[in-house]
Amino acid sequence: MNLRSKFLVVLTLVISLILILSFCSVYFLYEHSKDREEKKFLLAEAHEASFLYFNMYRNVLLVDSALNFRSHELDKNITIHISIFDAEKKLVFQYPDTSLNFKKYKILDSVRENNPYYFEMGDFLSVGLLYRSGKNFCYTIVSVNTKGGESQSAQLKNILLIVALATILFIGLFPFYYVFIVTAPLVRLSNQMRHFTGDNLNKRVEVVKGNFKTNEIVQVATNLNLMLDKLERTFESQKIFVRHASHELRTPLANMLLQTEYALDKNLDKDEYKRILQSLKEDELELISLINTLLQFSQYEQIENLQLNSSRIDEIIYNSISFAKKSFQGILINFEYATPPESEDAISVNGHPELLRVALNNLIKNAYTYSDNKKVNIILETNDEGVTIIIENSGKGLQHDEVDRMFLPFFRGENKKTTKGFGLGLAIIEKIIKIHHAKITYNYKDGKVNQFIVFFSKSKKNPGKSREI
Repeated sequence: MNLRSKFLVVLTLVISLILILSFCSVYFLYEHSKDREEKKFLLAEAHEASFLYFNMYRNVLLVDSALNFRSHELDKNITIHISIFDAEKKLVFQYPDTSLNFKKYKILDSVRENNPYYFEMGDFLSVGLLYRSGKNFCYTIVSVNTKGGESQSAQLKNILLIVALATILFIGLFPFYYVFIVTAPLVRLSNQMRHFTGDNLNKRVEVVKGNFKTNEIVQVATNLNLMLDKLERTFESQKIFVRHASHELRTPLANMLLQTEYALDKNLDKDEYKRILQSLKEDELELISLINTLLQFSQYEQIENLQLNSSRIDEIIYNSISFAKKSFQGILINFEYATPPESEDAISVNGHPELLRVALNNLIKNAYTYSDNKKVNIILETNDEGVTIIIENSGKGLQHDEVDRMFLPFFRGENKKTTKGFGLGLAIIEKIIKIHHAKITYNYKDGKVNQFIVFFSKSKKNPGKSREI
């Protein structure tokens, strides 16, 4: 049984149960109210008959005439019987003459003063009343037939039963029709989702017409398409990553294999073996560096949402400068403020210090590697709009087509022939910059100076999704 069928069955059962309980409550409340009204009517008639008996000086003809006149005022479906007994429990009045037999008045023993006694005899409901007038008192028994009330109860029961069955039938059919119409888009959506595989993530599900804010099906379809967009980008990125990584790993492994085979096939002396082992060591170090870089890039590629806190960017720059002086031989770094900061907030950005340090380390390494004099300039600018970091080096600039692709993983320009690298440094930098909702741009100034410019906006609403080159 699918979800729609389960929903319909549960809905029908619950509403039917509520309906049945409601109708039963109506019926029993009606029965209780009818019984109370009947007893109230009987007691009033008993008081009326007793009053007439005493106030008409116990004249049977007058009492009979008064009661006969009153009986014509009552409902024709009501048959009333009245019996009055004196203090000695002798029958002194009976209306009509062929009234009920109370079996030698044993019922009168149950009648108490100020405590009417109700009982049933066949189709009649009766009340026994001890009525006192001055020093005298009498026993009055009034009975009415209950067949009329029973027929009304039966009629009410039949009406409630018919209405309940008709309502349950309607509840079963209408929701069935309505739910199948409402859930039809979900069924179509489910059928479309079955055909998605890793090879056709470029397809999208159909979005039905409706208001996104109020229509949940539109929300589900739209959000599913957004998720497919992310999955498609992720899968495509992984394909490109695996293809380039395989290519980059193949070269050092092939070199290591060739050198190993050469050493095994030849009878070399000690110095030649040491030379081959040294070359293998260099290839192994290059392979380890490549793997570490790949792992680092993969780690930053998975970061989507990161908690950013206020951090002083100048302190992070000083840490990166200290790291660069220890890591890069002969590097010369000059750091200066374009404008003196007015306060600590002026040089603070919303960021993650460790990731920002990685990005700056890579930018300084990139400037040092491709510099013609091993000199790197860092300029920090602050204004009302935000914080700007400029990292400069002198050297050959990038071609226009290289600029467009410089942030792609594993891309390397013409300098790959003279400088070792994997083409992942700038890709890692750009990923970190995007995480911080910042922007990175490249500029070649005066035909001799390469500039990477990182801008952190003071506005928290800056999406940081674009990249300017």
